[in-house]
Amino acid sequence: MVNPLAQLWPNGRRLDRLVARFTGQGSSISRPCGLPRARYTVFVRYEPGEAVRAFAIADEQGRRWPDWRGLPAPGEVIAPLVQELLPAGIYRAQVETATPSCGWDIQVVLNSMQSWRAVPAAWQPLSSPPNAATVHSGGSQALLVEQTGEYRVDWWLGERAVHPRVFHPYTLRLRAADGHGVELGAGGEKGGRRINPVFLSAGDWTVEMTANVPWELTVSPLVGPTGGGARGF
Repeated sequence: MVNPLAQLWPNGRRLDRLVARFTGQGSSISRPCGLPRARYTVFVRYEPGEAVRAFAIADEQGRRWPDWRGLPAPGEVIAPLVQELLPAGIYRAQVETATPSCGWDIQVVLNSMQSWRAVPAAWQPLSSPPNAATVHSGGSQALLVEQTGEYRVDWWLGERAVHPRVFHPYTLRLRAADGHGVELGAGGEKGGRRINPVFLSAGDWTVEMTANVPWELTVSPLVGPTGGGARGF
C-alpha cells in the first residue's frame, strides 16, 4: 500500500521550524523533549569551542546521534545533524565540556514531518532579549554579557563625522573571566577586518582595545531568524 503522505509530500511536510532549544554552561544533560518522527537539523554553538569534549542527542533507549566517526572535534561542528531522520521519542541533549564556563546553545529544527502526527509548536523565548551594552575609552573596560547567545559587536575609532573616512591602527579582543579571549578585529591605515557576529557566553568580559584615538564599542543581541530555521534571541 502506498503511503498517502508520500504521494502528497515526497519529502514529507516541509517546515524548517525551530521546535526545541537548550542553552547553558558546562557539562549538562538537558530537560527531556518529545519529538515526532521527522527529519531534523541540529545547530550547536559553543564558546570556546575547543573546550567541548562531547555532544549528542540521545533517546530513552540510549541511542545517540550523531555518529562522530569521521567528523571533526565536536566544538568545530556547527550542524552535527543535517536532515537526520529521527524516530518518535523522548530526547535529551548531552554536552560535555572541559570547563564549567563553556557556554553553548543547541537549536533543534524540524525540517519535514514523516507522519500525520501533530506538528510541535514553534519554540518561543521565555524572556526578552538582553540589553545592549556599550563600553568606551576613558571609562571602565568591563562588559557584562547577560545571556549566552549570538551578538553583533559594533565599534568606531576616532571622530565619527570625519570625511573622508580615516583608518586607525588597532587590535580588539574580548577577554573572559576565565582568561580565554575572543578576537574581534584589527586594522591599520589602509583598512582592517572585523569578525561579526560572535557567539558569547554569559558572564563578565573585559574589552581589550589597543588604539591611540578615542573609541566606543557596543554589544547588541542578534534578534530573529539566522537562517535554516535557527534564531538569535
